[in-house]
Amino acid sequence: MYREQYGEWDSMQAYLDHFKADYTTDFLDFLASKDITWEMFPLENVTDNSAQQKAG
Repeated sequence: MYREQYGEWDSMQAYLDHFKADYTTDFLDFLASKDITWEMFPLENVTDNSAQQKAG
């Protein structure tokens, strides 16, 4: 089974703090107890590239 999820954070620090939160560590512990492998890939904000290209 494959599931995709998307989230947004205001800063990189907020993004990293999310993975130290109790609800996240509890969920990751649950996945580990069931021997479920997970992967995470940060998405690139396409609007950042658009703004850079417009600024030239």
